[in-house]
Amino acid sequence: MEQVEIDWTPRCEGGPLPPDFKIPYLFEELLSAMDEVGLPMRIDPVATKNKLHAAGFSEITEEVIRLPWNAWSANPVERETGRWFNLCLTQSLQALAMAPLTRVKRWTYQQVNELVEQVKIDISRKQVHGYCLL
Repeated sequence: MEQVEIDWTPRCEGGPLPPDFKIPYLFEELLSAMDEVGLPMRIDPVATKNKLHAAGFSEITEEVIRLPWNAWSANPVERETGRWFNLCLTQSLQALAMAPLTRVKRWTYQQVNELVEQVKIDISRKQVHGYCLL
């Protein structure tokens, strides 16, 4: 069995994210909304391993890889991964955020769209070495 989870905590190689970046705000609001409805998206590797052990799995290995938001990495595998992850994010952020933010956080459709558009710009800035973990 293979289980894949994304840790949506925004990270940045070489220092903090620029203060004008909106991606930390988007993901914190999204994760908070999902927590409120009892469908958490936060990653807890220890709890996951414990649940797998309790279910009878014994040979559990964990591999954590970096998911760059775009093709900024000098590593060819990460660069290609970044291209695909950027495409995935730009095409899915609105769908990922719309229901939790409008139904739980009571945002307007326009507020979600404006934030998503800003995040799309942020994650395309190659000079910022942003990533999530998989």
